[in-house]
Amino acid sequence: MPTKTNASPDNIDVASLFAAVGGRWRTLAMLTAAAGGLAFMALMLVRPTYTSEAQIAIVPRGEANPFADPKAGSSVESVAVRVDREAINTHAKSLLAPELAQRVSTDLQLGRKPEFNSAAGTNGVLDGLLRLAGFGRPRPGESDEDRVLSQFAKRLAVNPTRDSRAIAIRFAAQDRDLAAEVANRLAEVYREQLAARSIRESNDVQSGLLPRIERLSQEVAEAESEVERFRGASNIFRAGPQSSLNEQQLGEMTAAETKARTELGEAEARARAARELMARGSAEVLPDVQRSPVLQKLVQDRARIEADIAKASATMKEGHPALKQLRSEIAATERQIGLEVKRVIDGLDKEVSVAGLRLSSVQRSLADIKLRVVNTGGDQARLSQLEANAKAKRGELDRLQSQFEANRARSDARVVPVEVQFISHARPAGQPTFPKPLPYTALVMMATLLLSSAFLIARELVVGARSPRRGGAPVKGQAAEPSLSGPSAFSELGMTAPRSRPVAEEEGRIDSIVELGERLLSRRIDERALRTMMAGAGASIDPCAEAVELARALARTGSNVLLVDWSLDGSGIARLLGVATSPGLAELIDGKSGFVGAITRVPGSSAHLIACGESLVSASGRGDVDRLNLLLDTLDEIYDQIVIAARFNAARDLFETIEGRFDIGVLIGEPPRRPKTALEPAARTFLGFEVEELEILRLARNSGDGRRRKEAA
Repeated sequence: MPTKTNASPDNIDVASLFAAVGGRWRTLAMLTAAAGGLAFMALMLVRPTYTSEAQIAIVPRGEANPFADPKAGSSVESVAVRVDREAINTHAKSLLAPELAQRVSTDLQLGRKPEFNSAAGTNGVLDGLLRLAGFGRPRPGESDEDRVLSQFAKRLAVNPTRDSRAIAIRFAAQDRDLAAEVANRLAEVYREQLAARSIRESNDVQSGLLPRIERLSQEVAEAESEVERFRGASNIFRAGPQSSLNEQQLGEMTAAETKARTELGEAEARARAARELMARGSAEVLPDVQRSPVLQKLVQDRARIEADIAKASATMKEGHPALKQLRSEIAATERQIGLEVKRVIDGLDKEVSVAGLRLSSVQRSLADIKLRVVNTGGDQARLSQLEANAKAKRGELDRLQSQFEANRARSDARVVPVEVQFISHARPAGQPTFPKPLPYTALVMMATLLLSSAFLIARELVVGARSPRRGGAPVKGQAAEPSLSGPSAFSELGMTAPRSRPVAEEEGRIDSIVELGERLLSRRIDERALRTMMAGAGASIDPCAEAVELARALARTGSNVLLVDWSLDGSGIARLLGVATSPGLAELIDGKSGFVGAITRVPGSSAHLIACGESLVSASGRGDVDRLNLLLDTLDEIYDQIVIAARFNAARDLFETIEGRFDIGVLIGEPPRRPKTALEPAARTFLGFEVEELEILRLARNSGDGRRRKEAA
């Protein structure tokens, strides 16, 4: 028995495809060689193109942007913003500008060269041949400049180098020296343009700054004059750079008031303390009293007299005239001391009075200044506005003058913020970059071989099978034959078609698979699949071999054929053909598998097969009728012919389950023992059921049954 293999409707017979391609290897070899020869000859006619490359770098010069404020400082970092990755890409795009191309083409007179200007003549043998054929001629209305710029742009490639400030300039031309010259000249022109652009920008700044400076100088002078005029008219003078005279006077008088209050408090405290000590008789301890020279002398005199009295009292009696004299002197001294103390205290009272008068005077002056400040508040606000306006204009003027001087210095020194430096100059190339005959010829030959092989494979797939009309998987197989008319249609299957008798000899009698296939093909007239039930006329008859024959025969005509194995015991078509019995119809009904996994191909044919599955007995129960009908309806939309094969009992159960939804019923029976004897009564019955619209056909097995079974396997 053949080895059982899982398959799907998308399986391809790779061996047959390779055989089909291998059978035409001589044609493929000749076609490939011819394509390679033509390609090599065409490439040899093409003039070689050489490519040269120059590399430049965009580097900073360490100067700031000429439009920036010079007071903000300048450093290399201020230029780094202009040479970052985006700036390098911008420079690369600028190198592709048509203005640069036009200048280079004018300097090198590219318009006189045929490879850049087709109006200047033919460019080689191939170009001449193309012009004879009507191709490659100058287009009407196109100027020489347009043609040169178009060719220049096609041959120029500018690419920034990754992770650097370098830019590669590549140019291709048929003249190797010209290719190098154009690349170098383009870099030189761009460097000159970049330098001139920066200087021109500085000059433009100078031209724009000068009238602004002149106008602003006049405005500053007028604003400052207005400030001084208003200050004199409002009697608001400045005492310093930060304050007005009134403000300074107000501050000074406020300080004077504070000082006067302090002095008055001190004087009152001293006077009050002196009076208290005087009332207690201790006024002599007052600092002011002790500082008096008169009091110091009187105190000394008193001490001297007291010493004399003490000395005289030791030798004299109390009534002695000398002692009396001394006592009289000390009394006079005490009176003088008291008078001097009173005078000092009176002086302290006068100081209190003077301090009070001074405080009153300061307060009056302070009140006058405050009143003056209040009265001049509006003028002060107006003056502040005028001063702020004048200050702003002065600051703007100073900034513009500084910027003007800095830009003039840069222009005089011809300083450029960024410049173009050559990393390497372009040199004439030694080998052409196009064409390369041998590699290109090899590519053409390989492409020709692959495309030709693909065409042959596609042709085999398309001719041998047709794709389903409504979403089905493509059917791949052998080429279709036009009809089933006659025994020759099945000669390649190795079968002998018995002679068929007229249908009128016995109604519904079919003598061969040939005749059965023709009846099925003639019966199908709409877009829906023709659904056929093949069953044994008795419980012992297995119709699987005839069903496989029929499916193969129908597939040979180009029909999309599906063979369904309804074998409840699993010993049906799948086992006969040696393919896997699952997944199959049972798994489809139970939802355990999809169409891709359940559909296989009938070996040796493009017909498809759905095996019985693992549990078809349970799946065919009454509870799955709707799912089974839906499954069959779906298959109707995909295939042209659906043939369901089953033994008698299984077929009867299925016929009853789906209520006879078949177009044709075929009964397979043993050959009759007597001529013209029907296999079963002529009544309109099928599998024991009375039917009306079902077409019933009867096929009798002949002596070739054994060989048919062997071929089916």
